[in-house]
Amino acid sequence: MKKFISLIVTLTVILGTINTVVFSAGGADTEVKDGLVYLNGTNRILYYAGDDGICTVPEGSVVEGLYRSRESKSIKKLVVGGDVTFDCVLSGEVQRLTDLKEAVFGEGITEIPYQCLMGCPELESVTLPSTLKTIGDDAFRGCPKLKSISLPDGLESIGEYAFYGTKSLSGDVIIPDTVTYLGGGAFSYSGNLGKVHLPDSLSEMPDKAWFSGTKKREINIPDAMLDNPPWLTADEIAFNSDMTVKIYNAVRDSEWCKEKYLKGKTDKSLGSYKDFAVAEDTVLKYLGDDKNPVVPEGIKSITEYAFAYRDMDTVTLPKSLESIDTSAFAYTTLKEVVIPKNVKTVSDGAFRECELIEKVTFEGAPTVGTAFPESGLLTKDNVIIKDNAIKLSKDFYAFEGVENNLDYFYERLADNGVSVDKAPVAKPTAAPEATPVPTAKPQVTSSPTPVSEPKTLEVNGADMSINVDGKAVDFPDAKPYVDDYGRTQVPVRAVAEMLDCDVDWNGDTKTATVTRDGGVITLKYGSDIMTVNDKPVQMDTSVIIKNDRTYIPIRFVAEALGLAVEWK
Repeated sequence: MKKFISLIVTLTVILGTINTVVFSAGGADTEVKDGLVYLNGTNRILYYAGDDGICTVPEGSVVEGLYRSRESKSIKKLVVGGDVTFDCVLSGEVQRLTDLKEAVFGEGITEIPYQCLMGCPELESVTLPSTLKTIGDDAFRGCPKLKSISLPDGLESIGEYAFYGTKSLSGDVIIPDTVTYLGGGAFSYSGNLGKVHLPDSLSEMPDKAWFSGTKKREINIPDAMLDNPPWLTADEIAFNSDMTVKIYNAVRDSEWCKEKYLKGKTDKSLGSYKDFAVAEDTVLKYLGDDKNPVVPEGIKSITEYAFAYRDMDTVTLPKSLESIDTSAFAYTTLKEVVIPKNVKTVSDGAFRECELIEKVTFEGAPTVGTAFPESGLLTKDNVIIKDNAIKLSKDFYAFEGVENNLDYFYERLADNGVSVDKAPVAKPTAAPEATPVPTAKPQVTSSPTPVSEPKTLEVNGADMSINVDGKAVDFPDAKPYVDDYGRTQVPVRAVAEMLDCDVDWNGDTKTATVTRDGGVITLKYGSDIMTVNDKPVQMDTSVIIKNDRTYIPIRFVAEALGLAVEWK
């Protein structure tokens, strides 16, 4: 009996010291070591099955996954050893790392891969090794509780949207001087930062802003980017240069520009330049309140938005003026303007939405495109041409006779702090109201009937083809395309047919309303906020009007309607 008991004790001790169990699952031999399930006899990790919530991936392992339905356990802390290979999309969304709070990447790791911990809703802390060279695209995107990040010296590349949507991020973000690539949107919508340091090793700005929607106390413009500065906002902006037109246009929306740089430009000691911020013989901003301002002689150019959103009747432009940039006079109450003889270029949209303007005189022969869009009061009778050599664009009178939307015009002025008397304006009669060309109805090639209750939308980026539930969608005229933010834009009318929903486009407010099964989605031209059942949803693009067609970002709409979106 004693021998039997002794044998039981001995077996108990032996089993208690064994941390490897071999069993057969799904037809493949697997083994469990320290809470990780491996393919038997290999270093390939299939998923985590531990009980303590601490997942430690040993050095030299190959990770095929950390999650498997039913068998997997919750991970609260992830510790990754050196020389680990990720043979999967580790994405926190895909791997269901919904409870992960802390991630530690060990010394020896050189790359945090694409979408590594994207979409981990509880992730608060990340430790990066000194050996790290690359942070991949979307690596920590959509981790709203991540509080801080320390980037190691020696880091060389930070991918697109790497920290996008880390809404709790705070403190200083010092990007090492070794970083030569910072992807677009890398820190967009990333909380409230202190000092942000951009290294002089950065020389190129991507199409998408680095810090859009992120509040910053202080930031600098790298010396190598002074000729092509990034778009930046902050309370303090530092740069080793005098103000230039390019720098101003890059920082004009910042608190620093509004509250510090432009202060003092109304000083009488500035003489004729009083009330004008000027650099490189260019008006950057008019700061006065005269309804009939006189631009000083010597000025050669007027930059973007220099006079925008102003209550003014006329403006006297100098003989020295050579160019007027796009949106220079956007949304002003301007009634009349004379374009001097020496002006060579009046850019498209230079006087856009000047809906009260009644007379334009061209003294010379500048290049003029659609410089006065949405100015329906202009006709061939009140546009005075003194030099017959002038060549107006065929679209110059595109808005002739179109009734102006004055309610929207006054609303935009009010949104920008401009209150004006709403004087009655005669309706134009020169031409009938323009009728927009509707987008032709797309057909699903495998069936003549619309798709009902669609479940999956698939986009093939190689040829911009779109399938709904496996059926190809044909676009007879206006085709989908990828916008500057990498998002697929689809004609608004096509969306109604593709997704079996109702889409209404309001041309007055430039708003698309998508409805299906009681759900309501609204998207407004020029806004990156979509509302879903009255709740705001942040996008990284917006509704676009292109070639007289209205396009909306299909992924955001499809996902809001509950479709699974796949990209190839």
